[in-house]
Amino acid sequence: MIRNESEWERAGRGKELQFFATDAEITGWLNALPPTQGPYALLVEELVKLRPGKFESRAEVIPLNEVQREIETGARFPYWIVPTDLVPVDDLLEYREPAVAASLSGCVMVYHRSKGVIKQNASRIALVDKLRHLQSGALVTNEAGLAIFKTLQRMIKPQLKYSTVRTLRNGKTEEDRKHILMTEAAATRGEYARQPGQQL
Repeated sequence: MIRNESEWERAGRGKELQFFATDAEITGWLNALPPTQGPYALLVEELVKLRPGKFESRAEVIPLNEVQREIETGARFPYWIVPTDLVPVDDLLEYREPAVAASLSGCVMVYHRSKGVIKQNASRIALVDKLRHLQSGALVTNEAGLAIFKTLQRMIKPQLKYSTVRTLRNGKTEEDRKHILMTEAAATRGEYARQPGQQL
C-alpha cells in the first residue's frame, strides 16, 4: 500500500474498460472474482452536504458481496475493489481521501450507476497501474491490481456482443463497434445513453 500519496504521481494513462451492462451482470462479475486474488472488500464513498456549498466526503469499507445492495440503493458510487491482504482497511480509512489512497495503491475502480438517472451512462472499470515517485523518479507497477483488472476484463469482454449507437449534436447517429460496447442483456433492456447497434 502507498503510505505517502503526496509523494507519488500517476505514470501513464492507466487501464480502463468502458461498456454497457446490467446491475445483475456487474454484481455477478464482482462476486465471481477468484479467492486466490483476494480476500476482497469494497470501498464506497459519498458526498454529504453539510450546508449550502459545503460537502464532506465520507468513506466506508464493506464486504464485496454487498455490492448488489449498493447498486440498488444508488447513493454511493463509484466503488473500489480492495485486496485487503495488500491494502489494510484500517490504514485506508485513516487517509483524508481514502479513494485517492485506494487508487494509488492499485485498487480497481468500478463505476456503475443505474439509479437516479434518466438514461444510464456507460459503466467502467479503471486502474492506476503505474506510479512514479516525485523525488527519485522510481516507477512502481501495481501488480495485484493489474491482475484483478485483467480478471474482470476477461469476464466482461466476451459478453460485449453488441455495438452501440450514439446520437450526435447535429442529430446524426454514429455506430461504435470497438470502444464502448454492450452486453446482450443490456441491449435487451434498453434505457441507456446509447442504443444497441449490430450483434458482433
